[in-house]
Amino acid sequence: MGKIRILIYEDNQRLREGLVSLLSTTRDFELLGDFENCVDIKEQIFKYNPHVILMDFDLPEMNGIEGVTQIH
Repeated sequence: MGKIRILIYEDNQRLREGLVSLLSTTRDFELLGDFENCVDIKEQIFKYNPHVILMDFDLPEMNGIEGVTQIH
């Protein structure tokens, strides 16, 4: 199996940058993108086709629960 493809949805910039830094240095993971909200989640899921999504539930504009509902 290839690398595990990951998307991150987190509005806290420092936390998001920390996750990006950590995951970018792990050879078994491929970080596809990181976003501060999930307003365009359907398009992003279609474009990137991730294996895993790291989702904050308390996001601006559309919360993470609504975002997960959009892709379910």
